[in-house]
Amino acid sequence: RAKDVIIPAKPPVSFFSSRSPVLDLFQGQLDYAEHIRQDSEVVLLFFYAPWCGQSIAARAEIEQVASQLSDQVMLTFSLRIKRPFGPIEYKGPMSAVYIEKFVRRVMKPLLYIPSQSELLDFLSNY
Repeated sequence: RAKDVIIPAKPPVSFFSSRSPVLDLFQGQLDYAEHIRQDSEVVLLFFYAPWCGQSIAARAEIEQVASQLSDQVMLTFSLRIKRPFGPIEYKGPMSAVYIEKFVRRVMKPLLYIPSQSELLDFLSNY
């Protein structure tokens, strides 16, 4: 019978370059991600797997969007935008042009009206 071979996993490494405007929480710092989410109006998260072909293909697109929006959005990429009222998931093409348009639409000032009674109240004032 063959012996089981156990090889320890390699330590995690950053998926994005050190010069990237993307904050890469590659060591799973979920508490820090939550802190950022609470302190920011818009946070764009990109969950990736470093071995995944789609993640690797999307990396350059994500970095391009991060460069364009770094002064306006905290980028910890996941294509799920966190807003005070909950996440908005991006389901479009992994293209910088489309992702940036999506983020800019989300960044426009919106008024969240969670109920019909609040909608009626809003309409009565305007």
